[in-house]
Amino acid sequence: MSHFTEDGLIGEFYVLDRDAWQVEVMNNLDQVPAVGAYLQVSFPNFAGAPGFPVRAIAYLPDDER
Repeated sequence: MSHFTEDGLIGEFYVLDRDAWQVEVMNNLDQVPAVGAYLQVSFPNFAGAPGFPVRAIAYLPDDER
């Protein structure tokens, strides 16, 4: 089964259809523990924009600092 449709990726349509958002292409994730950290993601609200840069900040658990 192909993950592509003639209009794009099935996964992209799945997320967008649920009024959700996703963050892609993040740097330095190897420095964040797989469990226990919190991510704060802020973004500008560009009406109709298909994508935009964000500022993502990881808050680490006390034992990971």
